[in-house]
Amino acid sequence: MKNILSNFTVFQRVLLIFSIVAYTICALVINTIDGWIAFASCLTFAIYLVFNANAKWISFVWIIVSYLIYMYFNIKEVYWGEFATSVMSIAINFVAMLQWKKHTSDNKLKINRISALEIVLTTLSMLTIALCLYFLLNAINSELVILNALSFSVIIVEYYLTFRRTVWKYVFGIISAIVYILLWFFAMQSITDYALIFVVNGFLNIVWYVDGIVQWTKLSNNK
Repeated sequence: MKNILSNFTVFQRVLLIFSIVAYTICALVINTIDGWIAFASCLTFAIYLVFNANAKWISFVWIIVSYLIYMYFNIKEVYWGEFATSVMSIAINFVAMLQWKKHTSDNKLKINRISALEIVLTTLSMLTIALCLYFLLNAINSELVILNALSFSVIIVEYYLTFRRTVWKYVFGIISAIVYILLWFFAMQSITDYALIFVVNGFLNIVWYVDGIVQWTKLSNNK
């Protein structure tokens, strides 16, 4: 454990401890089985983020576990866009784990830089996917159709950028976190008690993504 923690910055250690405390308080306030299941999903995702910020392939094991747990809530809330995102995420992260291991040398991941044109085309692709998914989700009576469509489309782009191994994956990660916060905020309004922990998790994820931008920018500059 000491060797693992030594790979993290002081900020990351403090943020991880703060996250654990925040999730624990939320679970205690909610005080239901669902609250503790949500705790497990959020904690495993936080562990993924800290390993991912340090470009460690093992991070993908944690995100797969997180999404396996998260699928339970997607079904419970009839968030079919989020459910599709979870299924896709499990498959893609398994492939990404294998791909990252191939591009890691001396335990360091090779970070790429992408052009402004690729960023613009990626953003347009995201909006196109969201529009198509909006009509599909509307047809199957999903809840919060616009947010579910945006969530799925942003995640697709984020995973594309993960395969490209670029710092821009974290920029779109922040957008994804904002959509995630809105999704669970509306669930919280309908008296879904465990939504509180997901809203808190969304705000913490934004901080993790900003840290990821900082860490990957350093890795990119040091190559």
